[in-house]
Amino acid sequence: MKKLRVIFNLIVVLALPFHSIQAYAEIDAGETVPASLIFDDRSKYTSTIYENTGVLPVTVNYQAGTGNTVTNQLSGIQFFLRELNSDWQVINDTIVNDTNAIGTTSGTSTVEIPLRGLTPTYELPGGNFYYLFVKFFADDGSAQTASIAGITIQAGYREPSLSITNSSEIKNGIYANTGALTATFSLESGSGNTITNGLGGLKVYLRELTSNWSVVNDVIVYDESVIGEEHATSTVYLPLQGLVTTSELPEGNFYYLFAEFLSSNGVRYNNSIAGIIIDTDFDNDDISDLVDTDDDNDGMPDDMDPEPKDETIGAIVNVPFFQGENKPVFEGKNWHLVEAMSDEFNASVIDTVKWQVEPVGNDWTWIGRPPGLFTTDTISVDNGKLKITVDELVGGAQWIETPYKDENGNPLFELYQYKGAIIRSITPTKAPSDGISYYFETKMKANQTEMSSTFWLMSNNKDCTKKFEIDIQETVGKINPGLTSQWALDWDHIYHSNMIHRQTGCNESNQNSGSVDVPAGRKTSDRYFIYGAHWKSPSEIDLYLDGQYAYTVTHPVAFDQKMWIQMAIETYDWNPVPEDGGMVKAGTEEQRTTSYEYVRTFKLLCEGCTDDEEPAPVAPSLIFDDISKYKVPTHLTTSSLDVTLNVEAGTGHTIADDFGGVRVYLRELRSNWSLVKDVIVDDTSVIGEQTATSTVSISLAGLTPTNELPEGNFYFLFAQFQSTDGNAYNAGIGRLNIDNDYDMDGIGDALDSDDDNDGVLDIRDDFPNDAVYGVLGDFDGDQDVDRKDISFFVLALKDPALHRAEFDFNGDGKVHQSDVSAIRSLCTRPQCSE
Repeated sequence: MKKLRVIFNLIVVLALPFHSIQAYAEIDAGETVPASLIFDDRSKYTSTIYENTGVLPVTVNYQAGTGNTVTNQLSGIQFFLRELNSDWQVINDTIVNDTNAIGTTSGTSTVEIPLRGLTPTYELPGGNFYYLFVKFFADDGSAQTASIAGITIQAGYREPSLSITNSSEIKNGIYANTGALTATFSLESGSGNTITNGLGGLKVYLRELTSNWSVVNDVIVYDESVIGEEHATSTVYLPLQGLVTTSELPEGNFYYLFAEFLSSNGVRYNNSIAGIIIDTDFDNDDISDLVDTDDDNDGMPDDMDPEPKDETIGAIVNVPFFQGENKPVFEGKNWHLVEAMSDEFNASVIDTVKWQVEPVGNDWTWIGRPPGLFTTDTISVDNGKLKITVDELVGGAQWIETPYKDENGNPLFELYQYKGAIIRSITPTKAPSDGISYYFETKMKANQTEMSSTFWLMSNNKDCTKKFEIDIQETVGKINPGLTSQWALDWDHIYHSNMIHRQTGCNESNQNSGSVDVPAGRKTSDRYFIYGAHWKSPSEIDLYLDGQYAYTVTHPVAFDQKMWIQMAIETYDWNPVPEDGGMVKAGTEEQRTTSYEYVRTFKLLCEGCTDDEEPAPVAPSLIFDDISKYKVPTHLTTSSLDVTLNVEAGTGHTIADDFGGVRVYLRELRSNWSLVKDVIVDDTSVIGEQTATSTVSISLAGLTPTNELPEGNFYFLFAQFQSTDGNAYNAGIGRLNIDNDYDMDGIGDALDSDDDNDGVLDIRDDFPNDAVYGVLGDFDGDQDVDRKDISFFVLALKDPALHRAEFDFNGDGKVHQSDVSAIRSLCTRPQCSE
């Protein structure tokens, strides 16, 4: 029988430190090999002193056990360098994953754990220590771990350097000359040195250079906030307005990004990127024309627009968009735009007369498929687009009460970790009938995450035999082989539609589908696509992609109910979000956002047919005029906060007096949303109105600046009113920024580099909130301390109003004549000469 030689590492616990003993044994090849996880050499990790400018290389030998492999539950083998306190509680984690181990049974795994910036061991709080911990899960659900306590880290020498942290983005980017170039830097002045003001801190140039590198033009920006720091990060914005595009520069000329700073060691350090590409932006949408697929923002992609830079040509609003050789012809019929189910999203907030954003209400009860919860804070309207930006729930996974009950009437809870949204039309369409059909169209760009981007229709009737769903487009932004179901591996580049007779207690599910790939090499998240559906009859739908016929979906059951538009961004169990949060957690805001440029609904009427659609009722709502004007700026305690709300009590109702009309609160809340205090203002002028604009002014005098609130506390703007329909309606905006303005110059103290406006920057000012004095001792403000300053001090001693506690130069607890001689120690010239 074939024999195998196996090495075992045995840990022997003695009164001495841990020892590792290697033993050998021969086993039958047919025997089960147990799972294990073993460091290559434990002693080298406890005997080596690592520097916090380098890395900690770690090697382990792993075995998942006979018949098992390493799973992706922890993204393979997970390595932790943990700072623990004396109670073994985790203070901080540095984590590295070895994904190469996924799907393997055994092997050697080696990673490098970055140590840069970690606190040296000897500087940790008393009792704290570093702990190396490694873990993986096998297919059978078992976990294997290995650990070593007592890793020693010391401070390492940091070489001076200047790096451009977003260099790849800049090299590959195309920048519009109506916006700005954002550059982020990492500055290191070198151990024991600081960044000086010799160049004004960090000095950044965007240069136009000739082919022989001579300067034609400079755009220069400074960041003074880094002065005095040993190491720092800096983000600067270089304005590009009016710059000549790269393609129009004289032959040989090019744009060059250059940055430098002066260290206190007397040496300048710099970095640069050549070949910056600058382009025009015809429609001023902050997307360069080389990248923008709709240069004139007329709703028509440039490759379909006969005049891509003429917004008056190419826009099709009042009829569906069709193109190509097989454009449909509807003789004797006319298209009519259904206003109540159409929106160009040109307002600053979503129109709640047309769209319901709350998941529950109007007989809708679905709050999202776990772990994806539908919320409203993910929804925004910006730059002519409806946007839904997915994210992780604040605080991570949590059990949420659903609208559903168990058989005993108890509320059901589900575990949610991420948030998306669902937006539904307030108004439905009827089913097609003789001479009447409908066309639904949207221009949508999918997000780039594991969550969905959709456009569909749903019935909301009580008849359990007639629950219908029409999916016009259903896609995801990212698939993950190994997690995503095999049948869905093309769902990031697919146009997919369904007609579904939903499963209920009355019938089984019955689904017919159709799909095509979007243009070769494209994903649904790459650009805006136009998705259209012609609901021709209760059992037949023609689907169009970018105005061209794609396929037809039919169903044996007549879909003869009213249908509401749905736009849902949700999670799927067949394309799960990875344990580490995937792109939902790691993606940029743009990558996490699904955008709808428009939604249009059309009715096709035969000649002589009448339009008998019921007028859409006006829904109650309370909406801030512009959320950004409350969230973005800093509000100063020297002024008031002016708040404007659009109030709608709903068709047939008026604003009641229960809350004094419209009541507006500026609330200080704790991190658990419990109330600390309120500033309340009522607007009684709107009582009795159905539709009104409410404006109130809230005094901010005496409020604590946001950055001085107790940890976790924040300001929340909240408004509410009650309609005569008996319901209360509210709106809120979280996390307003409030600051003092000592010198009343309109700039909050946190942003003001000279709070007292005395000409001395706060970073140098010994009296930052005292307009009389700047640098201690330099009383005449001439950048030195000499006899004139001593003379000023002698005169100031005669006026108690000019005394400051800092003038006690001899430290005897009072300011008087004896401090005159002591001030000489501050002189910057020999003998205090002038």
